[in-house]
Amino acid sequence: MVSCGLGCEGWSPRRILWVTWSLNCLVQTIWSLLAVVQGQRISKLSFEDGDATSENLVLGIVATSAWAVTLIGLFLFFSLFVLLRKTIAKTGAGFSYGLIVASAIHMFFALGEACVSLYSHQRWLSDLPSENWTGKNGEMFGAVAGFGLFGACCFLVLAVVMIVYMSAVMEEKKEPLSSFRDRFGLERRGGE
Repeated sequence: MVSCGLGCEGWSPRRILWVTWSLNCLVQTIWSLLAVVQGQRISKLSFEDGDATSENLVLGIVATSAWAVTLIGLFLFFSLFVLLRKTIAKTGAGFSYGLIVASAIHMFFALGEACVSLYSHQRWLSDLPSENWTGKNGEMFGAVAGFGLFGACCFLVLAVVMIVYMSAVMEEKKEPLSSFRDRFGLERRGGE
């Protein structure tokens, strides 16, 4: 049992891991839905014929959002199955658990970069004529980018929790060398 000082006294590492993963999943799902709605609004912007620069900027904004949503979906799908397998079987951390920890750290950087990239287009969008882009649209765009940065930080918190509470996927043993001794048929000596 763990004492964390945040009202979760007595929680097991497994419970802390799953609550953290679930909260991260909720945050990422909300951001993904906001990004899809925002991307649809941006993709409907109209420009004068022959304005290839504006068309390319819109395509870049929509592609950045779509790529971030795709990465989030893949991470949530893959991590769900790995965590289910590891917390039920308690076979130890292993390669797949390490891979999702590394993926969570990667997602911190990837989602952070995507949101900074989105935010860098806010001024260009606010300079558009009001029939294309209103002040309310600009505020929503900034909020989606800002919430995405919060979501990126949630990935970093998840990675730290997965490292600190790795015992959630390990079998509880009183002696760390018991599995080694069992595997190789070694007997315990009298004084050890």
